[in-house]
Amino acid sequence: WNQRVKNQGETMACTGFALSAMVEVLAWKANHEVKNGWPAPEPISPFMLYYMARRYDDIPGADDDGGSTARAAMKAWHRHGACKLEFWSELQTSPSTSGQQWVSDAFETPLGAYYRADHTSIPDLHAAVNETGVVYATALTHAGWDDAQSDGTIPFAFGAEPDGGHAFLIVGYDD
Repeated sequence: WNQRVKNQGETMACTGFALSAMVEVLAWKANHEVKNGWPAPEPISPFMLYYMARRYDDIPGADDDGGSTARAAMKAWHRHGACKLEFWSELQTSPSTSGQQWVSDAFETPLGAYYRADHTSIPDLHAAVNETGVVYATALTHAGWDDAQSDGTIPFAFGAEPDGGHAFLIVGYDD
């Protein structure tokens, strides 16, 4: 899992970063189950997924890096595939003009079937994590997200106002 943790830096591209990590995990899992010892998949471009998601979003404003939604990112993967990081390696406001290799590469990693889990049903989320190993999620965040503890605990002050949204992966659970 440590190799799949991605840092979006100062961008608002969390939807692309979380989704690219999920694509890598699912590709590894599919390949590993078919051919034991199969090498880990190459990194997927979070920037391509984020750029394409912005094309499908209905978020108000014209900011080229104003964030995106998980729904738009899933639409992007469904309609365009997901290219490797080597073909789209930075945040851009338009596709790379240095070549179109990313297009053909993206179609090598299509979405396929997916299901929307009921976010209010803990058993459904547990089943989804158990079945696939990963769930793509979004949530409204609060100031506690900036003060995560060393054990991963996010402190919460009841009544705290949301200060934005964030996309991330759920990769496990405990009591």
